[in-house]
Amino acid sequence: YRSTQWRQVVVCSLVDVMKNSRGRIRTGTLDNWCLVAPAILLFIVVIAVPLFSSALLAFTDKRLGMTAEFVGLKNLIAVWQDPLFRRAALNSVKFSVLVTLLKVSGAYVLAFVLEGADNRRLLLGVLLVPWLLPGSAACLLWIWLLYEPSGVLYTFMKALCGSPITMNWFGTPSKAMAVLVAFNVWRELPLWSVVMFA
Repeated sequence: YRSTQWRQVVVCSLVDVMKNSRGRIRTGTLDNWCLVAPAILLFIVVIAVPLFSSALLAFTDKRLGMTAEFVGLKNLIAVWQDPLFRRAALNSVKFSVLVTLLKVSGAYVLAFVLEGADNRRLLLGVLLVPWLLPGSAACLLWIWLLYEPSGVLYTFMKALCGSPITMNWFGTPSKAMAVLVAFNVWRELPLWSVVMFA
């Protein structure tokens, strides 16, 4: 109730600021542009200019300390003919699609679980731990889990099966992709689920 009331006060205050003396909402006034100008300026400086200059550089043979000469589609054709680039591009698309599908579906499930939970605050706190961990600590945690001679998963599988099982998690492209997808989903799913829950 409090958050809803607070939102209504903020929205009503903004609408009152935008009204003119006759009670109509002003459109296209200087006040509106002053409110939006910092965001537009930041977008232009941080995103639009670097993106546009990078796109222009793709059509030149620019080297450090030398002037750029226009070469057209020559760079793009050369890159596309490289089989390593094509494989890397395909892997990037696979990774992005798989991670996004898993995050969205998992976030919906966790949001529904949180909606019906009695101890919602405790669950939210536990759920956010992977996302709050620094990246280096999260990587070390997964190294500790997957390490072959003495990692947690290796020790668990050895105790479960009675004999050591070597998984070689990064030995094949499919296993490496699975580990990277699992790590990325584990790391970012909490944020997505909190956003869906909100």
